[in-house]
Amino acid sequence: MEYGYSTEKDQKAAEMLSNMIKRKALRVSQIQKKIEGKEILVIGAGPSLEKLGAIMVIHAHGDNIENLEKNVPKFRKIIGTTQVMPTENVYNFGGFTDGDRGVFLAEEMRAKSITLIGMDFNSNPRKFSNDHDIDFELKRKKLKTAKRLLEMLGKQSKSKLINKSGTKIRGIKSQ
Repeated sequence: MEYGYSTEKDQKAAEMLSNMIKRKALRVSQIQKKIEGKEILVIGAGPSLEKLGAIMVIHAHGDNIENLEKNVPKFRKIIGTTQVMPTENVYNFGGFTDGDRGVFLAEEMRAKSITLIGMDFNSNPRKFSNDHDIDFELKRKKLKTAKRLLEMLGKQSKSKLINKSGTKIRGIKSQ
């Protein structure tokens, strides 16, 4: 347990999210229909995304159970993810941080291309990373893990990966 996260709490959160989204969860086939063969951007979250037709990906882990209870009811179209064993309507596509999870999801859905924007793995975390005090050392460690996972994906991706971020990622072409 490199980061000290509780697998049991993560699994509890995944099962809780599964129950919460039973009636509004998108099926993988619906996501794949939107992504397969298309050019996909993986970017940060803004308040207007849902109005632009974005799919809300909600990640369940042991540290966000209260946020799940508070925020899941606010959204309509949801795909649930986890970093542990998948449950009904909650999937594990890979990745470690929100950004690289988005890339892994698009890869799994056979996107034609995936463009990374604003994924600056070598810099200090920004205010958009969290809404409370940030443990910068932990965040840097997490970003390093995410970058390593994307470098591994870059070697085997079937999608065209394009990096328009400030950080070079081996195996992903910068533009």
